[in-house]
Amino acid sequence: MKQTINHNSSVNQDIKRKFVDREVIILASDIVDEFQKINPSWFEDWDIRNLYFYPCPECGGSMEERAVKWVCNNCKHRQTEEPEQEMQEIYEYWFVAKWLAEKLEEKGEVIIYHFNSPIWGRQASGQAILLDGVISEICEDLEILDGQRYSWK
Repeated sequence: MKQTINHNSSVNQDIKRKFVDREVIILASDIVDEFQKINPSWFEDWDIRNLYFYPCPECGGSMEERAVKWVCNNCKHRQTEEPEQEMQEIYEYWFVAKWLAEKLEEKGEVIIYHFNSPIWGRQASGQAILLDGVISEICEDLEILDGQRYSWK
């Protein structure tokens, strides 16, 4: 039976704060904005992963192709025809550690590989990064949250 974890308990927020402080390097939004001003089609020249996704018509979650069907990763809706592709909406850009970029990419986050340090296209804004669901998922996967095997408590 999988343990239920309160990702946003005060202890886990402290753990995730340490994680973010260590792995998220610096805001890159101004740099990306300047590139967009210089060359509006900049994203065509860069290696950008997960910029587009297939939204589920039922819940808006992300669908992926499996065998001969498309399946929503969220609500498990299934369909045979390919859904319409949409561009992810990015609110902030952050330089992140390479290994974190790989984990974020696995979770469907937008990652730009153009500089020595990859850039995460964050799809949230207005809250601390440590509160992002994807950060909670990665910390849980690493088993560093309170009560887990490698807890940073």
